[in-house]
Amino acid sequence: MSAAPPAADRSGSAVAATNAVAPGQTPLTLSSQAPAVASAAPAVATVQPLPAAPEPARVSLASVIASIQVPAAELALDEDAVDVTKLKPVPKKPDEKELAAKKAEEDKKLADKQAADKKAAEEKKLADKKAADKKLADKKAADKLAAEKKAAAAKKAEPKHPKRYWVQVAGGANRADLSKEWKRLTTSSPALFKGKQGWWTPLNATNRLLTGPFKSADEAQAFVNALAKNKLSGFTFTSPAGQEVTALGK
Repeated sequence: MSAAPPAADRSGSAVAATNAVAPGQTPLTLSSQAPAVASAAPAVATVQPLPAAPEPARVSLASVIASIQVPAAELALDEDAVDVTKLKPVPKKPDEKELAAKKAEEDKKLADKQAADKKAAEEKKLADKKAADKKLADKKAADKLAAEKKAAAAKKAEPKHPKRYWVQVAGGANRADLSKEWKRLTTSSPALFKGKQGWWTPLNATNRLLTGPFKSADEAQAFVNALAKNKLSGFTFTSPAGQEVTALGK
């Protein structure tokens, strides 16, 4: 074993050891002096901001769609193509409850209309009947009034003593004797003179004792015939219009 070489100088030994390199390497030279300490503080570096990147241009959806180009071959209609714009929409299947409710409403409207029409017809019929009854009543009243006016006018136009048919049963100048004769006749033949009235009218210097008046000359003659059957005399007499004939007792 070989002894280590003497260390003549600690610092020199260190440098030597440091400078020892392996074969093939470049030796590193170290300074024996320590670096000087800077006396002044290092300067602060100023950081400059980076310039902002430009914003990308905005593209609208419309411009994108407009820029799309469809080949003409794809735009051509196929022979079996169907124009959907001409298709009729499929009718919605009606709701059964909705249909039933609609039908019930329509039936109710129809029933209400029929009831209203029937009521209106009945009211019109009743009104027409009332109008017809009133018209008939008015006509009857008008006819009655016209008849009364006509009768009154005819009566007014008639002479106070119209032409009439009588039967003369006696005569005499003394009117008091006429009443006595009439009483004798009615007492002797009460059935023949039942319901008859005695009358008198002047004739020159005497008076006629009459009974009647009769409806016609024939009726007066029939009473003369009845007198003859009872053995009484008499004859017909017709008083002309205007001749006064007075009832006995008046």
